[in-house]
Amino acid sequence: MQLIKKEKLSACLRGIDRRTLFVAAFTSLILLFYINPLESVGVTEWDRTFSPALLSGISIEKRLRNFYLLFLCFVPLSFSVATVFYAFLFHIRSSYKKIHVRFDIMLLCAVAAAWLSKFATDSAGDCARMLIHNLLAFQGILAVLALVDAREQFHFSDVVFYFSGYMIAVVSLNILFRIQQMRVSILIAGILLLCHAALICKTSVGLETKRFLNNLICLLMWTPAVFRLALEGIFLFTEKGKAITAYRTVICLVFLVFAALSVCVVFLLRKRPKSLSSLGYAGVITGLGSLSFFAYAYQHVWPLSSYVNVFEGGNAAVLADSVLHGKLPIIDNFSAHALSDVWAHFIYYFIHSDIKTVFAHPYRNLSALVGVFALFYIVKTLFDRDVALLFVCLFPYNYYSVKIASICLISVAALLHILKKPSFRSYLLFWFVLLVSAFTVYDEGMALGIACIFAYLLLIWKERKRLKQFLAGGVIVGGASLLCYVTYALLTGIPVIARLREWISVSLGSNSTWALADFGDPASFAFLLSYLVVPACATVILIATVVSLIKSKKFSVLAAVVIVFAFAELLYIPRTIVFHNLAACFGRNGGILFNYAHWTISLFVLYLCSVKNVSYEKRLLAWVCTFGILIVSEGTFVTGVLPSGSTPIFASAAESSKNWNLHDGTDDNLGKERIVLDEAAVAFQTQFERLFDALLSDQQTFIDFANVTSLYVLTGRPRPFYVAQSPSLLTGLYSQERYLEEISEYDCPLAILGTTQDSYTQQMTDIPHNVRYYKIAEYIYKNYRPLVRTGDFVVWCKKELHSEFAATLDSAAFWEAGYGLVDYGYDAAQKNLDENGTVQFSYLPYHSFSLGMIPYAWANYDEYEARANDVLAVPWETAENSYVFSGSQDVLTPTGNYIKFECFNPSGENIAVTVTLSDSERETIRYEYSFTVLPGSNTYLIRSSQDYFWEAFSIDSVCFSSESPFQTSGLSILEGD
Repeated sequence: MQLIKKEKLSACLRGIDRRTLFVAAFTSLILLFYINPLESVGVTEWDRTFSPALLSGISIEKRLRNFYLLFLCFVPLSFSVATVFYAFLFHIRSSYKKIHVRFDIMLLCAVAAAWLSKFATDSAGDCARMLIHNLLAFQGILAVLALVDAREQFHFSDVVFYFSGYMIAVVSLNILFRIQQMRVSILIAGILLLCHAALICKTSVGLETKRFLNNLICLLMWTPAVFRLALEGIFLFTEKGKAITAYRTVICLVFLVFAALSVCVVFLLRKRPKSLSSLGYAGVITGLGSLSFFAYAYQHVWPLSSYVNVFEGGNAAVLADSVLHGKLPIIDNFSAHALSDVWAHFIYYFIHSDIKTVFAHPYRNLSALVGVFALFYIVKTLFDRDVALLFVCLFPYNYYSVKIASICLISVAALLHILKKPSFRSYLLFWFVLLVSAFTVYDEGMALGIACIFAYLLLIWKERKRLKQFLAGGVIVGGASLLCYVTYALLTGIPVIARLREWISVSLGSNSTWALADFGDPASFAFLLSYLVVPACATVILIATVVSLIKSKKFSVLAAVVIVFAFAELLYIPRTIVFHNLAACFGRNGGILFNYAHWTISLFVLYLCSVKNVSYEKRLLAWVCTFGILIVSEGTFVTGVLPSGSTPIFASAAESSKNWNLHDGTDDNLGKERIVLDEAAVAFQTQFERLFDALLSDQQTFIDFANVTSLYVLTGRPRPFYVAQSPSLLTGLYSQERYLEEISEYDCPLAILGTTQDSYTQQMTDIPHNVRYYKIAEYIYKNYRPLVRTGDFVVWCKKELHSEFAATLDSAAFWEAGYGLVDYGYDAAQKNLDENGTVQFSYLPYHSFSLGMIPYAWANYDEYEARANDVLAVPWETAENSYVFSGSQDVLTPTGNYIKFECFNPSGENIAVTVTLSDSERETIRYEYSFTVLPGSNTYLIRSSQDYFWEAFSIDSVCFSSESPFQTSGLSILEGD
């Protein structure tokens, strides 16, 4: 007998392989999450050793002992025990080895993210502990399940199915019974699951009713989504002033009704052989997503923490144009991020009739939910449905700047669909999806759409019939869309070609928008990654995949997806490489280049493993680990945002379930608005509302030249231009000219200009508006005059209305309410003396700025060739590098003016030179440009009329200065263009 036991034990131990060790190591990793060697290290004896540790109440000896216990005792002991346990389990239940390996691979990155949270200082650590609680509990449940399943009838798909039900049960119980300790929900969910498994495995009745019970579970997987819909309905009634006195009672009744209906549906479908598992998995994603993406909150506050909120709100302000003025997004107005900022707002507005959804948008994350479903479909095609579900629920991708799940992935999903089911109908659907995706998010949608077309053409270019059908589908969808646009344009009077050109200018042609931005620190590792490593990887992977596909002709679907992301990565580089990745975001929270890098590289690793016929588990492990390592690397070296325990959807949904305090009364919220503005936002709105109500009729509006586009919605004034975030998104002369044409069709007596550098109100990417958008600036200078200061802004009015408006404001006692009357020169330079008694001038931000290479580029490479414009005056030199002329009033033209000159730089390096333009009769009326001068003699061109001093005063002096030797000559005043 003893010999038999030894032989069995020996057989168990001989069965230990790498897969067993992997499962044991993973289990130990979860257990070690709870071990902290710094706990319980208080001072026990005082040996009169004064040290920082002692003064902090920490015993050095106890700390060292705890470390030894951890690393020399607990770690090897836990790993050894786990190894022996799993060796025994897999010996008696061999099929569960594969189940555990696959399952643990899918949990690996979630546990790693939780470990990262363990050392974070924010609240993500609590969510991480909750995640580990659940995963550790299910590891134990899975072990018991294996012991219960003596006939080994459960497979990996069954385990994923039960885990899905377990996740739903945990969050649902936590909501339904207001269980504040997640451990209780975990315990109840685990018992229910094991009882269900025991019923199936141990009784004949359970085996016979397995399909019935599983289908019932599938329907009940929609429970969190039903709860969220019920809560939103309760909120809607409360918002309308209809009291519901028992939130929790209503939710419980909803659950009972839903459960009863589920039983009835399953009973009616009992004779259908088809399982409802697909419906159930959709319920899991929808339910967890609804808890994770949509906050449990009645009221949403829009804060005016900075003017960025007003500026960014311009993207969604197209909703106001649509519902208040009958305009269509994209055709009648342009949003920087396209329909992604609008469509979910539409849904909220039509349900709640609240235009303030422009600002606080409770349904915004509907786009994220669509992206998760697209992600599920892609992973399902690459692996299987079970892996896909675990990936979308547990992989730590749900955080800003890492777009693993994006609404634009519907393009890739559409590509996979036509690869699986090529037909003319599928092609029409594919082209339609690409069109919608491109207009949903321009950058991603266009890049992924073009990449999908490229990849599919590469795969079918020899198949004439499919190629013709594919291209015909594109022609039909594109032609129909264009016909609809032309018809609408003709009916509404929109200039067909001009509007298309403007749309192309501000969407496809927006590279020039960021052309003046800094490229980041070239000495940084982030710069190396963004501008060399990532593009190089994308290029190499694209070429290698195409060559491999041509040679082997294997795994064409996987190769197509690799090609899509690699090609999209390359398409994306010139679009935003300057502004988003390192310049505007300073390497944090905006790693645009890395949008597809993790996809590209991880899928390429998967493709290589597939071509080499690597086992399923190894392919899965390679793909998941590569994905995880890449996003951690991105967070470490570029974006600064690391995945945490709160980033898996299941973890954030479980955390959200704790916040569902379903109180029984509605008195606190009854009749209150769902979306409100904070005090600062109300003050900002009121200061302009009062001014506009006093000076403007209902049909009149204003020109926004301070990037406060949302002010149109806040004050209820029509927005007189096509591009939502104007002027910030105007990319060239054509879009500026179109802007001027559009505002001419409206009655705009007022114009708003900023007075500070704060949050884009007077500058974009460190370039003042009057430089970037000089056509608009000069139009305002020519037709408007400063009227009144309000906060950080100055309101200008049309010149012929200045006296009337000033009298109106005076009679209404506006000056007593904090408004200040202003006129030309309100922002003049301030004169002061330095320590040596030398006169110095301090300038407001928009009268002193750097032009960098602009003067050189305009003079030597400008496609408009302004350097050849007519010469209107030739100033005379009064001293070295100093010139005077009769004054700007004598040379000013309706199209403005340029200053052209030669500058000689004797050094071998670039130097900085400053030109000061001033009015000799008014000492403080002066402005200056600094610019870059190249070695040798070159021509430079400066737009002198882009500062309003040139229009309002007689600028007659031009003086150049620098700390380096230089010489100017050939100065002349040119006509503008």
